[in-house]
Amino acid sequence: MTVIECSLIVSIMLSEGAQAQALGLDLELGLSMRSTVILALTLLVTTLTLGGGRVTIVQGVIHLVIFATFLFTTIVP
Repeated sequence: MTVIECSLIVSIMLSEGAQAQALGLDLELGLSMRSTVILALTLLVTTLTLGGGRVTIVQGVIHLVIFATFLFTTIVP
């Protein structure tokens, strides 16, 4: 996922949140608490990884571990 894609996803989520707030509606992402935590962790790690400028193999492995954790928690509840 590139920086542009990440910023696009975040801006869409923020605009939907603002619209729901303005209309007095509840906003639900349709994610369980585990998936929400993994999403937040992914966004944090992606920000730290891409903020440094250069990506190493260790950082790539961290992303793969987070993805494997997401798959495992999705398949085995």
